[in-house]
Amino acid sequence: MFMSLFTLRRLLLVTAAVSTITSTAVLASESSHFEPVASPDLTSALCNLTTYNAELSAIKDKTELTTLDMVKVHELTYTLEQAVAQLKSQIDKAALALEEVHIASESLDQHIIKAESNKYLDPIMQMTQPATCQ
Repeated sequence: MFMSLFTLRRLLLVTAAVSTITSTAVLASESSHFEPVASPDLTSALCNLTTYNAELSAIKDKTELTTLDMVKVHELTYTLEQAVAQLKSQIDKAALALEEVHIASESLDQHIIKAESNKYLDPIMQMTQPATCQ
């Protein structure tokens, strides 16, 4: 009536394998969509990039990634994608303002140079300085 040690080990291995497969399937279905941390403005986008890039970097530097690591990466990407989109939007606006400065400099229009320079410099200066996050 007693199981052999070999049979017991095999049963434990099968149980562990089934548990791992089930856990992975549940994690995959639960991780399909995560709520991102919002990046409604440049400051929040820069802070989100600082925070979540550090987390991504720590995970990718591991020798081996676990299933949980990969789910965490999946979760991080939602926030990072929003932050990058905010940066792109800000850079696009800055590029337009810089072009206006360029054109105004050709026509010696100091009013446009002053006004559009601020639209260019404000976000660019913020992007090139260390982020001040709370």
